Amino acid sequence: MTWTAPEVTRRDWPQVAPEREMLDGLLDWHRQTPLHKCSGLTEADLAAYRETVERSRAAVARVPLERTLGTGSGTRCAGSTCT
Repeated sequence: MTWTAPEVTRRDWPQVAPEREMLDGLLDWHRQTPLHKCSGLTEADLAAYRETVERSRAAVARVPLERTLGTGSGTRCAGSTCT
């Protein structure tokens, strides 16, 4: 039998409540998001996803900072536009 990630139902956080209760609820909702997105996936699905993420991280690590910021040689930035 193949393992499958369990179904997770995210609870909405209280919209009107004391600040601490709202923030705790919002943090819980965000913590439940990855579990919610992975629910129903098999072990093989999760392994394939992990490989994809690791390759993506490796690719991003190889991109020079100047290129990601758009400030490499020959590039001029003013405000939010670069030429």
